[in-house]
Amino acid sequence: MENTYVKLPIVKRIEVRGYGLFKKDWEYTFKEGLNLFVGGNRLGKTTTVYIILYGIVGLPPASKNFFSDRVARESQKEGVRPTVRLDFNIGADHIGIERDLFDSHIRNLSINGEDYKAGDVSDIEDIYSRQILRLAGISSLDDYRFLLEKLLIREEEGNYLLWRPDDQMRVLRLLFNYGKFDQEFRKLRNNVRILDTRVRGQQDIQAQFKKRLNAIRAQKLESVSKVGELDLEGLKKRLELLQMETGTLRSSYEKLIGSIEAMENAMRQITQVVHGLNNEIEELDSEIMKIENAFFESVYADPKIQLADHKLKHYQICIFCNQKIPQDKAESIVIDIEDRRRCPVCNSYFERVGRQDIGESDRKKLIDVLLKKKEAAEEKKQELSSKQRDLDSLRERLHDLWEKERTMKAELERKTLEIDDIRLKLSRPEMESMEEIAVYDRDIRGLQVQIDHYQGIIDKAKIDRRKALEKLERKNIEFSQRLATIRADLSRIFKNYADVFLGESELVVRKRRTDESVIPSDLFVPKFDGSERTSILQVSKSEATFLEYAFRLSLCELFKQVTGNEALLVIETSEGLFDIGNAPILADAISRFYDVSYLLIISNLGRPDFLRALVQKTKQDISDRVLNYFEIGKLSEVQERDRDRFNKELRKILI
Repeated sequence: MENTYVKLPIVKRIEVRGYGLFKKDWEYTFKEGLNLFVGGNRLGKTTTVYIILYGIVGLPPASKNFFSDRVARESQKEGVRPTVRLDFNIGADHIGIERDLFDSHIRNLSINGEDYKAGDVSDIEDIYSRQILRLAGISSLDDYRFLLEKLLIREEEGNYLLWRPDDQMRVLRLLFNYGKFDQEFRKLRNNVRILDTRVRGQQDIQAQFKKRLNAIRAQKLESVSKVGELDLEGLKKRLELLQMETGTLRSSYEKLIGSIEAMENAMRQITQVVHGLNNEIEELDSEIMKIENAFFESVYADPKIQLADHKLKHYQICIFCNQKIPQDKAESIVIDIEDRRRCPVCNSYFERVGRQDIGESDRKKLIDVLLKKKEAAEEKKQELSSKQRDLDSLRERLHDLWEKERTMKAELERKTLEIDDIRLKLSRPEMESMEEIAVYDRDIRGLQVQIDHYQGIIDKAKIDRRKALEKLERKNIEFSQRLATIRADLSRIFKNYADVFLGESELVVRKRRTDESVIPSDLFVPKFDGSERTSILQVSKSEATFLEYAFRLSLCELFKQVTGNEALLVIETSEGLFDIGNAPILADAISRFYDVSYLLIISNLGRPDFLRALVQKTKQDISDRVLNYFEIGKLSEVQERDRDRFNKELRKILI
């Protein structure tokens, strides 16, 4: 199993300017251990959490007015665009980002000292996205947003990882597996769903034929036993109606076929463009390789070195086994080959043969040509990606049209058969009984053929579904094996936090199948007082809240232990749920995280004893670890009137 884990962000500093929710601009620098945001209700504490979240991952389209909707129109200064500046680390890499809070667009960006400004570069959003995915080792910003929302940020009435199996399973997959594991898992899971839908869809169609077959058999029995006169006038009216309906349906069917043909022509045209772009990209890649060879032919005796360097540099592919390797390892080997000119295996310097090194002037010319070729190749790849998306969209729409065609064709055939039956009855009414029975027999045979046909399709679809399910189950076994390696450590860490409040407790692993997971997957559930608590209904409100704190603290501590990476954990506490005796115990449990990583506690002054206990547990100076929202927030009349009392209480806490 791979061990390239995701890296979580550690926020170092936040600066908010021009936002009408606050009465003044403010900034805060985070310290390792305890950070305390304290203030009254409706002063912007929870909003600050979302400023941090969306500062890192941006506002999703559905939340584009999130921050503008939180301020009164008159409180926002005319012409002032509110911004947030975040400085955060991902592993050893430093990122500085400034966003417009009202649309989340990036104004300024700094990555390891390299600066970008929105007005100077057109693709600053893409630059940020690509770099974050590379530095964090994760598949998408959506995955990063998911981890921040579901794990690292716990609102006062937030979600419960312990009792939301789908969220917990995904958090565990993202945290303790290689970066693309969850993406691969969900792709396999979605494929199983698609195939399962296909099986059920074919079964539904077959069921309609079976239903029709049973109905015709019943009609045949009734016809055999029934003797009576035909209603000729009724048959004529029915024939006239059917002919009119069939004409309308046939016209619609012909238009549909025309639409399908037009869409297939469009697909063929785009496919030709895609083939052409692929050829152009291959030609550019070939030209790039030739230019690069011009550099290396004067240096290395063996052409295999040139090939190895090219494959590593452009595709991260090992020359020995043709397997994909991590990008950072490939870059390190390329540096050895190109800059140090020595073997990455034995450190021997490469033998120089034959021709002399390329002159400086020629080298610069080749570099200019090389850069232009690479830029051209990148543009073609972007165009290819766009055309491929167009092609996929057309393919989906064409699939829908073919589904509609099959339905319409079946209806047209049914009406045509009924017209033929009525015409037969009207032409030979004296033979009605025998003719009708013969028609029933014909329909029964035809329907049975259709039922058998769909049974073949269903059997094949079930085989495909079974194969897809087996792949998903193998991936799930890999997930279970990874969890098995951390189970003991996670339970031990959890006990360190939970035992102070619950007494003897532990985390146990149970398999559970949900609508999201498709197959049973491992998840953790708490156990104390001898009972497993598989549902939030089995614990009190205070127990549920405490267990959730303990679980998140434990996951972050284990994540640091396993990967060496830290994170900023944000908890908006609900200390009002705890009685006088338990509040200090809660503070003691939380304080055990101080020496582990960065912790932000957000609280009001509802339980000063809890805050005093939190502060007393920290060994560092608390004066620069507190953000006082009574200083930066817009106080209500009641809060303004009681401000001195608030500040007095706060001073008692911080002493």
